[in-house]
Amino acid sequence: MDAATIKFSSGTRARRENALKSLAASLSLMMDRDVAKKIKKAEEDIKAGKTRSLRDILKDG
Repeated sequence: MDAATIKFSSGTRARRENALKSLAASLSLMMDRDVAKKIKKAEEDIKAGKTRSLRDILKDG
């Protein structure tokens, strides 16, 4: 293996790592949005008197 091949391989590895980090960040953001929506819905349900317990909220979530 020559130096150019090693450099290319490490560059490819870095790109893959960056792509995985980006994907993980995107998934985390989507999960945060989903959780925020569930919390907002739970707050609205509590205010409206539609739910009486944490179990109801978790069951719907």
